Amino acid sequence: MYTLSNPNLFATSKQRHSGCPTARPVKPVSPVPSDIEIAQSVKPVPVKEVFRGAFNLKDEDVFSYGPYKGKINLNIWEKLKDKPNGHYVVVCGINPTPLGEGKSTTTVGLSQALGAFLGQKVLTNIRQPSMGPTFGIKGGAAGGGYAQCFPMEDFNLHMTGDIHAITAAHNLFAAAIDTRYYHENSSSAKGIWNRLCPVDKNGKREFEPTMYARLEKLGLGHKKHNPDLLTEEEIEKFCILDIDPDTITWKRVTDCSDKYLRKVEIGLSPSEFSKKKNEQMKRTSSYGITVSSEIMAILALATDLKDLRTRLGKMICCYSKKGEPITADDFGITGALAVLMMDALPPNTMQTLEGTPALVHAGPFANIAHGNSSIISDLIGLKLVGKDGYVLTEAGFGSDMGGEKFFNIKCYYSGLKPDCAVIVCSVRALKLHSCEAPKIVAGQTPAKEYREENLHLVEKGCANLIAHIQNVRRHGVKAVVAINRFGTDTEAEIALVKKIAEENGAFSAVVAEHHAKGGAGATALGEAVMAACKTPSEFNFLYDAKNDSIKTKILKVVQEVYGGADVKYSEKAEAVLSRYQSDPAICCLPICMSKTQYSLSDDPKKLGAPKGFTITVQDMYVSAGAGFIVVLLGDITFMPGLPIKPAYYKIDLDFSQKPPRVVGLSKAAMLHCRKVLPARTANALRRAAAFSTLPKDGLTLADFMPSAPAAAKRPQPMRKPKWLKMVNPNLTQEGTERYKEVRATIKETGLATVCQEARCPNAGECWSGGTATVMIMGDTCTRGCRFCSVATSRSPPPPDAEEPRKVAEAVTRWGVDYIVLTMVDRDDLADQGAAHVAATVRQLKQRQPDLKVETLIGDFQGKLDLVEEVLNSGMDVFAHNVETVERLQSTVRDRRAGYTQSLNVLRHAKQARPDVVTKSSIMLGLGETDEEIQQTLRDLRDVGVEMVTFGQYLQPTKRHMKVTRYVTPEEFDQWRAAGEALGLHVASGPMVRSSYRAGDFYKSIYKDRMTKGAAAAQGLKQRPRMEVATQPTL
Repeated sequence: MYTLSNPNLFATSKQRHSGCPTARPVKPVSPVPSDIEIAQSVKPVPVKEVFRGAFNLKDEDVFSYGPYKGKINLNIWEKLKDKPNGHYVVVCGINPTPLGEGKSTTTVGLSQALGAFLGQKVLTNIRQPSMGPTFGIKGGAAGGGYAQCFPMEDFNLHMTGDIHAITAAHNLFAAAIDTRYYHENSSSAKGIWNRLCPVDKNGKREFEPTMYARLEKLGLGHKKHNPDLLTEEEIEKFCILDIDPDTITWKRVTDCSDKYLRKVEIGLSPSEFSKKKNEQMKRTSSYGITVSSEIMAILALATDLKDLRTRLGKMICCYSKKGEPITADDFGITGALAVLMMDALPPNTMQTLEGTPALVHAGPFANIAHGNSSIISDLIGLKLVGKDGYVLTEAGFGSDMGGEKFFNIKCYYSGLKPDCAVIVCSVRALKLHSCEAPKIVAGQTPAKEYREENLHLVEKGCANLIAHIQNVRRHGVKAVVAINRFGTDTEAEIALVKKIAEENGAFSAVVAEHHAKGGAGATALGEAVMAACKTPSEFNFLYDAKNDSIKTKILKVVQEVYGGADVKYSEKAEAVLSRYQSDPAICCLPICMSKTQYSLSDDPKKLGAPKGFTITVQDMYVSAGAGFIVVLLGDITFMPGLPIKPAYYKIDLDFSQKPPRVVGLSKAAMLHCRKVLPARTANALRRAAAFSTLPKDGLTLADFMPSAPAAAKRPQPMRKPKWLKMVNPNLTQEGTERYKEVRATIKETGLATVCQEARCPNAGECWSGGTATVMIMGDTCTRGCRFCSVATSRSPPPPDAEEPRKVAEAVTRWGVDYIVLTMVDRDDLADQGAAHVAATVRQLKQRQPDLKVETLIGDFQGKLDLVEEVLNSGMDVFAHNVETVERLQSTVRDRRAGYTQSLNVLRHAKQARPDVVTKSSIMLGLGETDEEIQQTLRDLRDVGVEMVTFGQYLQPTKRHMKVTRYVTPEEFDQWRAAGEALGLHVASGPMVRSSYRAGDFYKSIYKDRMTKGAAAAQGLKQRPRMEVATQPTL
């Protein structure tokens, strides 16, 4: 057993802060011992003392279950309900590796930083772990290293018996279901009536109060005090639930991983033989793990004991043969379930290693339930910490799983608004999400790619982090990124993650080293969270649970959180959906998406930030008591299995200690990975050297505070080079007159052009040549690309139905012979706006048959039928911009866009109408390499693109992506030549934009086609250099 080199683990009492009087910063040693060795080397403070010191509670406010764990008295709510709430912070993560990202560890480490180092009142609310994973592959879940909730043995095993209470209540209900099914098939309605409502010694019958709910459901509530008023027909309705055994969904549970219970046959005993039906009352069933029970989800969502009982009564366990739902209330068992659960409702009180208070309560899984600790813990906690304090709560897995459900299920029922979200990531996970690094397998040493610096893998994997930042911000919540540091992470890798995170919307991105240093390693994270909480929350829900249809809710999650394009439903799911949508009590519920945690999609192999995929809904069921519809996106296992070497191999009693101590109860997989991080690395060596010469009197507070950073020179902003200075075009007298004429006419019609709105420097050239560009469908986009200054909104105003006519009338007056129609993305519309674009083209062509129309459109989420709708409108040039190289797509464009998706759109346009000219545009100055630009040109050529424009990216505002460099005119000339060498028509120059001299482009290509005698349907076979492609020297 490991022995601490410095038994004086805690700092002196002088270092305690007013925010948490029992706080005591730890003195870490290096290398970091195992979790349980650290936990057992600390003498915990009696839990009543922790809560008394932190919140001035009295002894009767905390019930003890031994000295170091207890339960909060729910009566405290009445005392505190009028006090203001503190700051509400949720901790979630990116899509994890099989080893986890350390969210629990980060939550505890942040608590220790706020309470033990930053002088804040803080309370940590986390889930109670199941013993299944504890003895299986995961090990304990109390945090890790010097950021733990302890005592670990209490935390990871029985705690105060809440999970056992759930097991008992759940299995009681299961027994009631099968018992009732047996008796209904073995007895008459009259026989059941005489046993449910027997005649007493006074000759009277009485209903039990727990039967009233069933009577109310049948419309017999007015007879509940006089059973004799029921008719024979009403007696049969009351007694016979008419259970369809094939619809029984209520399986039995146990708090153990046991895959052999995934399918069982029950009812095999001779006592389950029905003489009435002359058959054995057997059926196929299964077991789930206790934390998968709906009762666990109800415990996490209930706000008080009455709410708990109401929710328990609504649980649907099966359906009648007529298809009617049968609930716990129908069995009269709700009261018994509530009694079994009443002692589990008060949150459990514990503490962190550094003496900050914690509430540990409920533990629903994040894949088959909502994956958050209890509402009641948060409600009480926010009152306890007061208006300047902090409540930290953890959401399971990534922002796409527990995070999304925290926002749209937990906050929906609690009425609380989060002030900040912490997104936990690691360099290790980001490398995995690059899709180029080897797999990570729990229990095995990670490959060398994870132990050596590789900025390419990190940058590419950051697409996943960016998606999660966007998910948080989409709910109006500020995102603070916590980079959970490992010993093999280099400074360059960390700096790159911080840069990318902050450039893509993170409020702040900071390194967290709480695993190795305790709260001292998370002070920067604490300060970032405090800063983020100073501004008001703008929290909003993703969908309208009450008014949106079930399909709309699902589609919004898929498109706006996962980054998918569409949803398809199995026949089974469609049938269930139809029934649920027609039930007003069900269709108004939030949805709980059940999918893999390893990917934003429903395919665990699709890492990074996949785009354009279609989600398949396999099935769905309603958890009516919990209050959500579970949407199954794949085969979900409710009962885990054990690996070949489960964690229980490490767990034992050490009898050399007095009293005997538990050993091996650590976060097994995480511990293994931490151990393989070599102490030989420079960072580990420095830490080891520092702790090998500790002062005899112990560390002081100063030893844990970060030293003042060296004065750094403020980076000088990049100045625009002289070739980007706008100059008037050198027009002929005729061109000047044409320019003035078009400008005056545009002003008269009042129609906004992109040329004016974007203050395009090329307007003079284009207008004098008879070309203009108009943006239709409004000025607000549903996407948030990081290079674009167009306003964004999830619900822009509806398009003007008269706009096609107005545009056609205005363009006719302008007297131009070439018009470019561009559009904002409208993901909020069923057809993405395709019909509106097509209608505008048709109106233009009706008025001016000779007018050439170019449509510069979005990707329509990759829906090719919508692309064809535009193609069939009569337009002449189909333009769609890839914007940048493949690697930078997720950084530059909205996550609903994608490189492959854009290429597919362009390819299909050419295949569907070979006569149409296809066109795309690329911005330079975003960090692309020459090789990537060349590959992009080849990709565009291979899908049939004929025209390409190159232009310099210019940062619209400080909020947008920064320019990495200004590309010289000579380089633009080189890219023009490179494109032409591939047979492309190219316009390339610093000020060139998508629609630059579009009319001249078209005329040149049309001339080529006529000259070569090529049929339009066959496209161009040869593309000689275009004479108008070079931009004038500026």
